[in-house]
Amino acid sequence: MILILSKEDDYSTSDVIKWLILNKKKFTRINAEDKIEIINVCFENNSIELKKNKETIELRNVTSFWYRRG
Repeated sequence: MILILSKEDDYSTSDVIKWLILNKKKFTRINAEDKIEIINVCFENNSIELKKNKETIELRNVTSFWYRRG
């Protein structure tokens, strides 16, 4: 999964996301304006889980990270 950190009004990020959707790539976008909750941190399993709205993001599933703005 690709984790994208950007700003809500960044149109370049939105264009990239359109390409990701077209190519059926898994991604999650976190905007600087989003409220993120830390659900779980487990050092034993190298696991960190975040929650954005109703979506749970497991950082161990992230294969790529793109920091655009924010």
